Amino acid sequence: MRSVIFIAILAGLFTLAMVTGCSDRGTNAPLVSDPDVWNYNDNAKQVFSPQLRFQIRNPEELLLMAVYTPKISWPPSYGGENKKVPLLILLPPQDGDQFYYFNHGLYNLVEEMIAKKEIRPMAIATISNDRVFGGYFYGNSYPAGFYDSIFGDTYNSLIDWLLSDYPMILPQASQHAIGGIGMGAYGAFRAAIKHPGVYSAISVLDGPMDFDGPTGTGGLMNLFDSVIAEQGLIPDSFKVGLDTSRVQPVSRMFIGGSLAFSPTDTLVDYDITADTNADGDTLEVHINFVNRYQWTTDSTTMITELIDASGLSPNDNTGFDFMLPFDSIGNPHAPVWNLWLDNNLEKLNNGNPGLTGVAMWFGTTPEADHGFYDQTQSWISYLRGLGYTPEVKEYRGTPDKPAREGEYVYDLMREMLIFHSKNFGN
Repeated sequence: MRSVIFIAILAGLFTLAMVTGCSDRGTNAPLVSDPDVWNYNDNAKQVFSPQLRFQIRNPEELLLMAVYTPKISWPPSYGGENKKVPLLILLPPQDGDQFYYFNHGLYNLVEEMIAKKEIRPMAIATISNDRVFGGYFYGNSYPAGFYDSIFGDTYNSLIDWLLSDYPMILPQASQHAIGGIGMGAYGAFRAAIKHPGVYSAISVLDGPMDFDGPTGTGGLMNLFDSVIAEQGLIPDSFKVGLDTSRVQPVSRMFIGGSLAFSPTDTLVDYDITADTNADGDTLEVHINFVNRYQWTTDSTTMITELIDASGLSPNDNTGFDFMLPFDSIGNPHAPVWNLWLDNNLEKLNNGNPGLTGVAMWFGTTPEADHGFYDQTQSWISYLRGLGYTPEVKEYRGTPDKPAREGEYVYDLMREMLIFHSKNFGN
């Protein structure tokens, strides 16, 4: 079936000393929310326009998040002391929503550690990854969203909005940090590299941090064949039957990444119209592309047809085609793969990460999914070669509970919070 990806508009662990058998603590997100008190606002969201204007199935241009602030930062009328606190932003892995960290026990953990004076009180904003394809690598394009703008510190950025809506957050860059897991680990480093001086510290667990791996022939390239096997495709059906349902996680990772790094459209001219009711309320927004500018006419790996159990369908004429970085037999397609490599961490800012003075913490395990361990080790080696001195914690799971992506998040969050508490400026 013809799938033009539709765009909705106006959207707004066990550590090294861990006891064998320790496991993640499960769901601990509070069920209450009081934005007036700020303690845990699970309804936090902000419209990012035009940064998310074309993002797929995000009709309100919203960046969803959950925000925690400690009691000491509340106004005295709510029992607080109006104490200003630093800010930690956490990005989830593929398919993680804004509750990912809270569902792994963040709320109870941070409350306990603050009470025991193991960490400084801090505000924590946890961001949602994409709900359609699982994630866009927090990249920068029309269909994926312009996350490079969102994670900066200019007007209408995430930090700008948080400082406005949560007055207890300290404004200095030395008091702002970022972290992530898996795809969120890539996103955290991308944000810090793209915006030197905005984040004072970074904490990550294994993720896609070197797309072609230590040899230039590994990394994500090792997963090209996995997509074809996962899809059960043959060369003749490669471009016409790509399934984007949640049971195809590796495929969805490459679809989201391709929409971020190798969409066919590089620029669009458009008109927006809206249907309203008698009271003037907007019922539905329509977008019409007047002109579309495409970077290539090469259709070797272009995908224009999708099958998706969640019901992707055309919306006006706003579908974005995209180019996969590999061909029908799993070989890299150089014109597209090079676009991905342009977004590799070591290529950003012309190979200069610009992370001088930024503290870095890595949690890493050979048991990580998707070969992310090798990519993480390669990125660590690259940073060390430039003179950076990241803190690295290697860990493992148990025979019956290997440490893949989410099994030991609770225990590792403790390490991450301690690291950030020590590295926030005075």
